Amino acid sequence: MGRRALIVVLVAAPAAALGVLGIVVVASATAHQSTAAFGAPTHYASRQAFAVVLAALVAIAFVELGPRRLLRAAPVAFGCAALAAFAVFAPGVGVHAAGANRWVHVGPFSGNPAPLLTAATAMLVAAWGAPAPTQALGSADEARARRPLAIGMGALAVLTFVAQPDFSAAAITALVVLAALGGGGVGATRLAAAAVVTALVLALLASRFGYV
Repeated sequence: MGRRALIVVLVAAPAAALGVLGIVVVASATAHQSTAAFGAPTHYASRQAFAVVLAALVAIAFVELGPRRLLRAAPVAFGCAALAAFAVFAPGVGVHAAGANRWVHVGPFSGNPAPLLTAATAMLVAAWGAPAPTQALGSADEARARRPLAIGMGALAVLTFVAQPDFSAAAITALVVLAALGGGGVGATRLAAAAVVTALVLALLASRFGYV
């Protein structure tokens, strides 16, 4: 199987299937609420479909740019995504609902910046934590020196989601950090121990919130 075919099978096809499943779930779960609030049962489903199409276009653009350019832009992407995630706490911008701050609202636009920070964190850890000589940002020794900083930025992203609180985003971000470190050569034993500790801490924190 060629490289492009493998990418389609392992990445593109599952992502497309999950996107379609998300649209179906949103359409079925929000039809009544959407009709009552907007007079259109497909309001939320349409927004979900738009988000999926937008994500597909971004994915195509990333593929065209290539991994080296993406990893070089990782620090800037992480900084912008972190600012968006912190904006949920800003008065007049962040939206407080159901005891949590997860959304931002600017003019006619609103959204949850969590996926942006999760993706940017994965990029940053991959760029700064990979010791391979061919990695995008400097030599293998430089990558090893940056790895603690990458882990720290990953922990900052997870803590940001805990503060909101958004424990699903926190768990997903912790998972992608561990996966990126695994791809960068960190031993499986260390990763397994870190995963267990992270899961226990997040579960303990989440148990303190009634909505969970």
